[in-house]
Amino acid sequence: MSAKKRLIIGLDYGTTYTGMELLLLRVAYCDSSVNPDEVKSIQLIHNWPGTGSNATKEKVPSQIAYGNFDDDETELWGDLIPPNVPRQTWLKLRLDEPKPRLCIHQMWGVLSGMDSLEIADNNDSDSEDNPPSYPGKQPVDMISDYLKAVNTHVVTVLTAQYTDAILKTMDFEVVVTVPAVWSDKAKALTLKAVKEAGFGPYEFHVSMVTEPEAAATWALKALKAEAGKNDIKVGDNFVLCDAGGGTVDLISYKVRSVHPHFQVQEAAIGTGAKCGSTFIDKSFKKWLNERLGETDYRKIRKERLMCGSRIMNEFEGLKMSFNGTKPQRSRLSLPQELRIDDDESRKIEEGQILVTANDLREMFDPHVNRTLELIDGQIADIIANGDKVKYVLLVGGFGNSDYLYNKVREYTTGRGIETRRPTFPWSAVVRGAVARGMEAEDNPLVRLRLCRRHYGTPLSKSWDPFKHHPDDFYIHAHKRTRMARGQMSWLLGKGDILSATDPKRASIDCCTTFKRGERRFWRIHLAACDDDSASERFSESSTYIVGSLKADLSSVPESKFQRSRSGGSDFFFIGMTHE
Repeated sequence: MSAKKRLIIGLDYGTTYTGMELLLLRVAYCDSSVNPDEVKSIQLIHNWPGTGSNATKEKVPSQIAYGNFDDDETELWGDLIPPNVPRQTWLKLRLDEPKPRLCIHQMWGVLSGMDSLEIADNNDSDSEDNPPSYPGKQPVDMISDYLKAVNTHVVTVLTAQYTDAILKTMDFEVVVTVPAVWSDKAKALTLKAVKEAGFGPYEFHVSMVTEPEAAATWALKALKAEAGKNDIKVGDNFVLCDAGGGTVDLISYKVRSVHPHFQVQEAAIGTGAKCGSTFIDKSFKKWLNERLGETDYRKIRKERLMCGSRIMNEFEGLKMSFNGTKPQRSRLSLPQELRIDDDESRKIEEGQILVTANDLREMFDPHVNRTLELIDGQIADIIANGDKVKYVLLVGGFGNSDYLYNKVREYTTGRGIETRRPTFPWSAVVRGAVARGMEAEDNPLVRLRLCRRHYGTPLSKSWDPFKHHPDDFYIHAHKRTRMARGQMSWLLGKGDILSATDPKRASIDCCTTFKRGERRFWRIHLAACDDDSASERFSESSTYIVGSLKADLSSVPESKFQRSRSGGSDFFFIGMTHE
């Protein structure tokens, strides 16, 4: 029997388009009848409902409104939301809360139930941008509501192309993209929202890929499709710069094979920073404040400086057309409440303010220069490994800026590196998500990855006065031995090589103790550290909790545990392996 045809759907939720202060969504799809290398067959949803400026383009605003609307509607989404209606936006950012850190006395409270948890010893048996809160709705629930409405429209589009009868014979696979810097908790919440949103009457399987890897998948496959016979060779290194609205993410790859399968491996640990084109908008507002003066700037109503306002739309046009290679003198319409017609000292004429090429450079350059620093860091890491970089690939909404492209090309040309901007750079992430889903499980494009951070477990260890910090000292409640609490045992290290087809496993043996009649409740934390050098102590600020594993062993008979005696009383051991 032949395998069922698959329908791969890419979901790039929360893309910030060219720095506008509004999160948007793109959806792309392709069926498995297409050769995985034919990435140009990937299609995007274009006909989004609504009357907004984005309604018939490749993106739809990531926003939802609740209330009593026309036709008994209680929820509106995307461009269907009328002007001036309160809405929930920036929900994606609410999923990635700050990493939890505990102050010292709070940490000891958490670890108090783990004082007897120790390494097994074989020799011893012993913003202001956030949306307002909405009653009864968490961000993950509102995202699920929004995606449910989006997916209903997507199903309508797909039904028109394939018919319901054919769709019922296909396996739906949804590939959702997430920022590379997101926490594991935020990734889990994203999966929850996508699963709860559903896909109409169709069952589906969901997977996840980071935004830079999705962009790299599209860029590399598109580059290979466009390249000449000898343009890509085994051993070539590429730096992918995904320059979006909020963040700029960098990731590098080395070509492992070209034929019969095109495969790459990560060549350096990915990096990123908040220096996307949204920050150019912030620089513009700072420039406008300085040009007008604080008194007049404060007269501008808040909504006049928000996405979609007249002056921000006009600035968006300037931003996208600016390339830095020719003189530019443009005028932007000031809000009417300023009532300034002419002021030569502030370069205002007939209610319009002059913006020159030098003004735009001042707005662009801090963020362009930070992007160049990130690119330089990736290049330096590859050179440190004894290799050299062949291409820098520039994608993303900000990556579509000619000024950024020219600056990157100027920088790389002097180092003998070619800069390329693949086709459809602004939608590379969602197209790459589909391209990733089209790959066979045993033949992925990215064969080897590098672990982004350290992962490990805080445990108690036998006290060593020459090694441990005095604050970590305590006396074991049962064994009455000297111990050091909160000592990190790292299972995976930052930079460890991880295979896409052969998952890496790491484990550590540990144990805890209890006395007769005590509750046998066990808990162990999984912690992480993003620094290059991992801390030895859990109490260090760089170490944070990713998740916890809990178990209640009260129902297990005491006869199953090893018994010991100390200080005239008996206690029991529970041995375990943390994997």
